[in-house]
Amino acid sequence: MMEYCTVQHFEVFGEPDHDIVAALKTPGGASFRFVVVPRLAGLPRLERPAR
Repeated sequence: MMEYCTVQHFEVFGEPDHDIVAALKTPGGASFRFVVVPRLAGLPRLERPAR
């Protein structure tokens, strides 16, 4: 499908590791522009003290 499509906008959420960023390539091997959106919200799990 990518043969017929062009990426116009691509967002990556969180903190991708180097392997993920390196894998963001077009079928021809060229990189395309993307934005990394850092984690701004969520539900972090806090440890509860033992009872």
